[in-house]
Amino acid sequence: MADKLDLRDLLQGEHNGNGINPDNLTSYLHFNTVGGTTTINVSTTGNVGVSHDQEIVLTGAHLNGGNTISDATVIANLLSANKLITDA
Repeated sequence: MADKLDLRDLLQGEHNGNGINPDNLTSYLHFNTVGGTTTINVSTTGNVGVSHDQEIVLTGAHLNGGNTISDATVIANLLSANKLITDA
């Protein structure tokens, strides 16, 4: 089975009414890579730019090209590859 990030029980209100929008999810998720580790900061309330209340650490994962790819692009890539699961 392939790895997937299932955030259905963690995020609240990330559905924008018209399906999943990567730009809307950027209010909830921020990706940061240092060395060989990507940390995903998660705001369960949609304020990740201000603070986060959960953190997911992925060792050996480079989801954002060493911080050169935007959060919206990372989210869109994960969604299109069926690697990110949310409520919608």
